[in-house]
Amino acid sequence: MARAIDRKRSILAVSVAPLGFVMAALASAPAYSQRVDDLRVRQLENEVMRLQRELDAQSRRLDALERGQREAAAARPSSALPSVPSREQDDSPAWLISTNWDKVRPGMRELDVIALLGRPTTVRIDPDRKGRLLIYAMELGPNAILAGNVRFTDTGVVEVNRPTLR
Repeated sequence: MARAIDRKRSILAVSVAPLGFVMAALASAPAYSQRVDDLRVRQLENEVMRLQRELDAQSRRLDALERGQREAAAARPSSALPSVPSREQDDSPAWLISTNWDKVRPGMRELDVIALLGRPTTVRIDPDRKGRLLIYAMELGPNAILAGNVRFTDTGVVEVNRPTLR
């Protein structure tokens, strides 16, 4: 009988040993997980710092380029300055300038008109799909709209309606 008891104890010891290993592994899992998380956080912090340095370098480069542009513009003789008002001085849309509408001619390409008047507020395609209408509009109040348009076909500009108050 003593032999049977010793045998049961050895079987119990063998079956409990893996359980102890599993318990030890589970106890160390949070510590391992915490180390992995800490490492990932440090990696992300380093990446953010690297991106910040890169952003600072790009900002310095952009500032230098803009400064060079301003210096080059200041060095130009005044007769070389364009007659069109600078966008820095006048931030209103190009289509609001009356002289720009005077320059729109029959047969002009759509891209030339957009370069002259700016991006239209709306573009509509004719129901027959043979033409397009560039609409330039601005709401001035609850009952007032300033609007003009340019109609195109395959041959270019076919109709110009200068902005009017409606």
